[in-house]
Amino acid sequence: MSEPSTIYFPLRSNASALFAGPGVAGVRRRILAAALLSDQVVVEDVIHIAGPGPEGASTMPGHGEPADHWQTPHQRGRAIGSRHYVAVRSSAAPETAPFHPVVSTDATFSWRATFEPFRRELPASAARWLSFGHVTDDERVKQVVRDWESSDRLRAVELRPRSTTPGGQFVRDAILGAGYYDLAVASTAASAVSFDRRHSLAVETRIRAGDAQPIGGHYALEFLLPTEFRWSDVPDLRKHRALRDYRAIVRDIEAEALRTSRSVAEINDQIRREYERRLAVAAAKGVPFTGRVTLTAVGFILGVAADSVAPIIGS
Repeated sequence: MSEPSTIYFPLRSNASALFAGPGVAGVRRRILAAALLSDQVVVEDVIHIAGPGPEGASTMPGHGEPADHWQTPHQRGRAIGSRHYVAVRSSAAPETAPFHPVVSTDATFSWRATFEPFRRELPASAARWLSFGHVTDDERVKQVVRDWESSDRLRAVELRPRSTTPGGQFVRDAILGAGYYDLAVASTAASAVSFDRRHSLAVETRIRAGDAQPIGGHYALEFLLPTEFRWSDVPDLRKHRALRDYRAIVRDIEAEALRTSRSVAEINDQIRREYERRLAVAAAKGVPFTGRVTLTAVGFILGVAADSVAPIIGS
């Protein structure tokens, strides 16, 4: 039997969308969709702070920062252009020693991102499929990120001029670095990952570089899901025969395709062929195999589809 499927919602690569109102609504839709398509959803806990600008950038976990509310659009707008400072001192220095500035820039954006307020919305039943957790630094992850960043620098030399991002290279590097880190975490954990639209730049960059490809059941198969459902509806929907069969069958098909195929194209072709074969067998037996899950063109990556292409939960 194949391993249960997991999808990871990291803070860094969802920071752009984690603001009160429409941003959080889009993230909520993605988590709800993931609850139906994956066995387990893992959401990063605590808080993440990012503040890059033309002259430097810093991103850090906000240990000790209150994480009980989302940043508002007004707060984000007010922070644009404000001076962003980061200063450090040695851990061995005495308490009277001065801090030394390492970043001082006008902020292109200032994000204070957290999933924590979702805890207040979630019913007790969500514990069966959703968990909060924190990924500790891993040398394998750091090495993957270093390799990708080194590849980018080499390509930048070959393909001058470098592509631009509003706010300059520090801003672009901050967005790419966040996305690369979370892609590497998901890769080493053999998990799917959901990003906001802005951080999909990391996915697009690795695909253009030729060392990453979208693969797997949810990428090879496209679908529609039930509309306008809530956290409290998830347990019953997850028990729906069509979605339960879908999760189990895609796990099995994907595991076999990854084991026997020699290329990304072959993996996706094998997933599609086997899923269509099982659909045909079920239809011939009169089994309501597809239920409310139908093959139709909706999306590419779960997070990108929900935030930029079309709501993945829609009619």
